[in-house]
Amino acid sequence: MNLIGQKTELFVSDLEVSVDFYGRVLGFEVGALRQVGPEGNELRHGRLDVERGIGVELCFYVDDSEIDAYYERVLSECRTTLEPLVLQPWGARDFRVIDPDGYYLRFSTPDRDYFPLSAGTR
Repeated sequence: MNLIGQKTELFVSDLEVSVDFYGRVLGFEVGALRQVGPEGNELRHGRLDVERGIGVELCFYVDDSEIDAYYERVLSECRTTLEPLVLQPWGARDFRVIDPDGYYLRFSTPDRDYFPLSAGTR
């Protein structure tokens, strides 16, 4: 199988709050928005409405030369839980933030798990 890209979809409780958080606070480019009710996706039934984000960590790699400035930007805008930028024992520098729905996000300089995704990756 050849992986040619990736996309992340999050099921959120308040679309407007999440668009503001990911767009303004984190500086992400927010793609297509679809607002569907609980009947619109099987995953929305049951525990997800209560435990959204539990057991999920999304990791984003940031160039080492840019992570300090990016952390300062997020720190100045973030109103959710934000852990400090630290040097980890494995050599990467990272910080972690929890989004409005409880998703755990890690912003890290490249570490041993870093793998740039490109067309033709297997």
